Amino acid sequence: MTKHGFFSAVKSTLDGSIMIRARSSKHLQNMIRAHKDLLSEFEIMETDYTDYPVRIIIPHGVFTTLMERLSKEVEYSNFKEQAANLGDNNYLNFLHDVWELGLSKIQGFVFPNYHR
Repeated sequence: MTKHGFFSAVKSTLDGSIMIRARSSKHLQNMIRAHKDLLSEFEIMETDYTDYPVRIIIPHGVFTTLMERLSKEVEYSNFKEQAANLGDNNYLNFLHDVWELGLSKIQGFVFPNYHR
């Protein structure tokens, strides 16, 4: 999860490069736009019937640089508030769901009257 959206990064079975996958093309486009000097040459691929329908495949060195840059973007003290700036209510609701599930499933805590 980043301020640009929700991603998964895995090793590509094609050639060992890194595949950055997203559930929303808007999220991947946000990251590419924010790091266009690094990512603009890579084509967004769309797939049907996968849990992450959009993806880019990048060399490992580019991924390492991207992770360094993303780590430097963490200048906020509340991630959900920062993510709200994307204007993507589905993403924000997803983050709240993850937060609530983490409290209940991992920490065993449930807010009695928690409603978004």
